[in-house]
Amino acid sequence: MNLCLYNSQIKQFLDIRNDFSVVQFRYDGAKGVVSINPDMPKHIHLFIRDSMKKFHSNHDCFEVCKLSAPRPIYLNRQAILLLSYRQISDSSFLILQQQHLLNVLILDD
Repeated sequence: MNLCLYNSQIKQFLDIRNDFSVVQFRYDGAKGVVSINPDMPKHIHLFIRDSMKKFHSNHDCFEVCKLSAPRPIYLNRQAILLLSYRQISDSSFLILQQQHLLNVLILDD
């Protein structure tokens, strides 16, 4: 099973509206966390590292334990420095800061 192909089926089966990119799973004696990679070759469906294999099993049902979900984030100095190092422009952070300040002012009224 290619998680990218089955992303919509998982969402439909679990009645989830939000997109997700990470899945905590159990499958064929393995457990762990995998991320959705749309660029993965179509012949590779699921990449399981040796460290994820806990025991031998013939159980071939992909069990979803938990999905990633949207969470609020906060930019601290270290995060901004890291993102700047990764070529995110400083103006992007200034725009975010201005939007946040406007939201605070609107809520304060």
